[in-house]
Amino acid sequence: MQRRSSVRRRSFTRDFIGQGLAVLPDNYVKLAPTRRFIEAVRKERHFGPHLFLSEDTFRKCPERKGVNPMPGRNLLEGHDMSFLLDSPPVRSVLTAILGPQWYVLDAKLVAAIPYLWLPSYVKQDIKDTKVPNLGCYMKPEYRDITYFHGIDWHQDLIDYPSRESDFVTLYFYPEPVGYEDSPLRVLQGSHLPGATVFPHGVTRISTDVWSYRDSFYVPRILMGPAGSMAIWHGCALHGTVGTTNEGSNRVSVRYVIARHPDVMSGTAMGAANRRIRMAGGRLSLRETRVDLDESGKAKA
Repeated sequence: MQRRSSVRRRSFTRDFIGQGLAVLPDNYVKLAPTRRFIEAVRKERHFGPHLFLSEDTFRKCPERKGVNPMPGRNLLEGHDMSFLLDSPPVRSVLTAILGPQWYVLDAKLVAAIPYLWLPSYVKQDIKDTKVPNLGCYMKPEYRDITYFHGIDWHQDLIDYPSRESDFVTLYFYPEPVGYEDSPLRVLQGSHLPGATVFPHGVTRISTDVWSYRDSFYVPRILMGPAGSMAIWHGCALHGTVGTTNEGSNRVSVRYVIARHPDVMSGTAMGAANRRIRMAGGRLSLRETRVDLDESGKAKA
């Protein structure tokens, strides 16, 4: 059994180094605490159109910055997540990728919102917007979760100007996610060109092929049962389309987990970053995006 686990870890690290993505099996966490967790979340937060501000209220004082979860305003903080991060198989994979003493940079819930729930003024506001973060349209008491309706290809480095890409995103589905539930899509291998400024100039070539930096990529669509999760590099391009499941919404757990600064070698992260540097790519950017004005509104 131990040998099988070791082989699996090596497979995950190879995938992470070469593809920028490691997809873990759903049996890496226990189903009972997973079920209790999502039931508690849905008991605390009844999702629906009532979450949104009225147009009049929003127009009087639009707030576009500081509308995402933060310490003290984060629904995930009230939940025991040891069933996930303390799961021995999950810890083993994180340690293989990041080395020992990795630590959590950020943790929150992410909700995909159906188009049917969006007020008319929100639909108009986010039209042609590449990153339709809905937080600014939510009533303040509900801003303890991040809300989206689709999102263009982006790197998670977008949230960390001037920081080296020494971290991964762990994305966890506590409920089954199918094609209509706005599953995450990752362009496998897109981390290798390194850090680039958003928007990234990704072009669709065909149904399953995208062009980026003179190379072609096929997206991995992350779907699966409750307990499914994936880990990707901070420079890996990923995104999603809006949910077409109008009767419900996807709720996911997103962790950003970083390598300890003293761990410089012997990890999959170190190997992946060496490949990026050898190919002439960068691992950090002073400015990570150019799509917003000073107020935080998307530029026309």
